[in-house]
Amino acid sequence: MSTRRPWLPARPVGVLGAAAILGLLLAGGAAVPVWAAPTLLLVSGATGTDAGTCTSAPCATLAYALTEAASGDTIEIEGTVKASDSNTTGGAVIPASIRSLNIVGVSGPTPPQLMGGLGGMTLGSTLSVQAGQTVVISNLEILDGVAQFGGGINNQGNLTLDRVAVDTNVATPSTLLCTTTTTTFCQGLGQGGGIYNDGSLTLSRSSVTENDVADALVTAAGPGGLQLLLQGGGIYNVGSLLVYESSLAHNSASVNASNPVPQSAAGGAIFNLSSTAEVIASTIFKNNAPVGSGIYQGGAIGVPHLGLGASLVVGNSGSGGPASECGWDAGAAPPTSLGYNAADSGAGSGCGLTQPTDGVASSSGIDDSLAPGAYGLLTGQPEDYVIPFGTTLGGLLVCPALDQIQQPRPLPGEASCSPGAVEPNSGFAQPTSPSPPPSPRSPPPPSPWGWRNPSR
Repeated sequence: MSTRRPWLPARPVGVLGAAAILGLLLAGGAAVPVWAAPTLLLVSGATGTDAGTCTSAPCATLAYALTEAASGDTIEIEGTVKASDSNTTGGAVIPASIRSLNIVGVSGPTPPQLMGGLGGMTLGSTLSVQAGQTVVISNLEILDGVAQFGGGINNQGNLTLDRVAVDTNVATPSTLLCTTTTTTFCQGLGQGGGIYNDGSLTLSRSSVTENDVADALVTAAGPGGLQLLLQGGGIYNVGSLLVYESSLAHNSASVNASNPVPQSAAGGAIFNLSSTAEVIASTIFKNNAPVGSGIYQGGAIGVPHLGLGASLVVGNSGSGGPASECGWDAGAAPPTSLGYNAADSGAGSGCGLTQPTDGVASSSGIDDSLAPGAYGLLTGQPEDYVIPFGTTLGGLLVCPALDQIQQPRPLPGEASCSPGAVEPNSGFAQPTSPSPPPSPRSPPPPSPWGWRNPSR
């Protein structure tokens, strides 16, 4: 159990509570539980050492900090930090004893990063959240993880990502699932290059970019054969998913032509399997997969599927060209349009864009010169400023709001908003002090490093 900081006040006890405790103590009653205030733990790749409690001095890895943390604590990450220093796993798993946790990247000489084991080919999701846990992560880059399910993040709990970048992670088949009837048939699964979600996942003003689902040249199998399934370059979802004011770009689920093993790849940005998912005011740009280069919906007809609103699905490439930006299983259905979307070929994109407010956009009309991982329409496109002030989609306020890079929606001087993660930037300077991430908890106390407003 972590040593609590001396300057953190204990949770206040009401008059009746104090009297009851005093009465029990005077009466020689049973032990009374004592509330402990949350701890602020520090992790620094530059100055940390994996020793002590990570409070008065920083530790070096997230995995070690988690052994010192308890429910309700906050972990601050400064600089480039390894998820784990283990030779057997490249990632950090939040212990089951921790039911709630905040992980915050703080500004410093270098951007806050949490790094997995891809460089040393050490398997393990960079971060794993277990069932029953509630975790909020803000202002952090999560990268270089490699695992079978979720190279960057494997989420089984309730996870919120606010201003988080998940990039350059890989999912790859590492073990085989074999069934035996008259012969043995094996499947190798690689799912969720960036994120594998089997819980509840919310992305807010975040990015999932340059992640990949790739084969591992697995060739050994039983006499019944072998098939590799490569699904969800950015996100594989079998839980509950909300993507809000975020960009998913340059992710890939692709087959390896040099591997003779039969392969099936789908869902460059998102593979959603029979699950509830919504993509609102977001951009899905230049992802790649043979089928469903942007979004793939798996499952059967009548099962929950993905809703798309005020979003761009543009420039994604697959074997079917622009008509395959969204794909789905036989008997299933395309995404459901909530309105105000745009795709390369509009209603012909396969993305279910059948609402009167849906339109057409092209990759040449996307601004890719914004902050890293942020994509929106260029000024002057036909779909600019088509969303009326006061519009709500999927229960979320789309206009007015703040976009992915903290610009106001609508921009000053405009009366309406645009689809995608970022408003068309006509020279408006973004705020230097973004609003803090939404959280039911109080802000952490001052850190020995000095409290800084997180900013990307």
